[in-house]
Amino acid sequence: MHDPRFGSMLAIAIVLLLPLLASLAVQRRFRGDDPIGAFVSNKGGNGFLATAAGAICGNIGIGTFVALFLFASQSPVIGFSIAASYALGLILCALMAPLIRRRAAAVGAIGLIDLIARSHETRGNWLTWLPIAVVFILRSAVQLSALGVIAASLFAGQTALATIVCAAVLTGYLLVGGYRAAVTTDILQSAIILGAVAVAALGLPQLSGASVDFLQIEPFQPTILIGIWLLLPWSAVLAVDNWQRVTVASSDRVAVASYLGAAVVCGACYAMISLAGYWSGGGSVFDTFSGLMPPGAAWSATAMFTACIMSSIDTFVMPLTVALGDRRLSALRWIILCLMVLVTMTALAFGDVLSNVIAAFNSLTVFLPAALGALYLKRKTRWGAVASMCSGLVVALCLTLVDINIAALLGFVVATVVYGASVVVANRKQQAGC
Repeated sequence: MHDPRFGSMLAIAIVLLLPLLASLAVQRRFRGDDPIGAFVSNKGGNGFLATAAGAICGNIGIGTFVALFLFASQSPVIGFSIAASYALGLILCALMAPLIRRRAAAVGAIGLIDLIARSHETRGNWLTWLPIAVVFILRSAVQLSALGVIAASLFAGQTALATIVCAAVLTGYLLVGGYRAAVTTDILQSAIILGAVAVAALGLPQLSGASVDFLQIEPFQPTILIGIWLLLPWSAVLAVDNWQRVTVASSDRVAVASYLGAAVVCGACYAMISLAGYWSGGGSVFDTFSGLMPPGAAWSATAMFTACIMSSIDTFVMPLTVALGDRRLSALRWIILCLMVLVTMTALAFGDVLSNVIAAFNSLTVFLPAALGALYLKRKTRWGAVASMCSGLVVALCLTLVDINIAALLGFVVATVVYGASVVVANRKQQAGC
């Protein structure tokens, strides 16, 4: 008898192995090119299609999926606010792309971390790298832990083993092809995601309908909406994958057009995911989307979730690797290996997925003062950026364990006060020296 799980298991295996096979093919094809440029930034391959596809699949990760679905099922007004805010964030990426590219070119930076470090003249990238790495290791671990749950069917339900094997596959193709390998499969992965979301949208009418009032805030507090609308749009700008995608795009026009297109496409997907959560009647995100697919096609939901995860983790890890500044292939590969070990260990230790998603998103906003300072201010201090990022991160993570409603807001306030104080001190010192 045909096992109904066979289709899903085959879909997982194919989507997992595609990047590894693609990275090997890319290595053979581009062997004569600049190997460092290809590994670090996919040099020469960041046109509109690649950038737009990366922006789409990179911003529909499993963390976004779970957060939108679960919030919309518990407090619809919060879920739909998150959807609108994150789509607005992609528009911000488009609007700020020319400025980001100019500032990055002026200081010779590729990503967010080295722009902050070089603009503030910190000694090496480590001090600015560490707080940002904490957040994106957490975000990558959220993705990997979900991938382990999905792939467990391939390993007799052993989630830990599945997580380790998936991490090994991810590590393998990043070690072989680096950022070029990560970008190569974005077009196919975005097609899988968008196709599955479109098919699932056709099945929305079959859901049981809303089980809670749209304006219900409980079990959260109204203050969480302030943080969502004021700060969440900036989390898209502060994401290391979006920042690097903007800076390595072939032109300003490509970067702007790619993110405007992604805002429209992702916004529609966010709305669909939120509607599915709102009308799910309390079902799980995996079961709901499997049920939305046509009879016998539940495997397409599995393929979609796997693609969502694969397309996010690699473009988180590579900017963290590049930011450490080493341009030797052997050193870059050792950094990738160490980062993936950290991500895997964190994923294996995870508990409540929603809490970890919230912690990751809450923490991003604390980097906003340093990022805006790097873009707009002429007078900055070495210690200001590091102190604001670290203090804000500690406050945001600690408050996430206590009260998620105010964690992002207070973390941002602390980071802003510390950074503002550093700028005031720098100005006074210069005036005193005149």
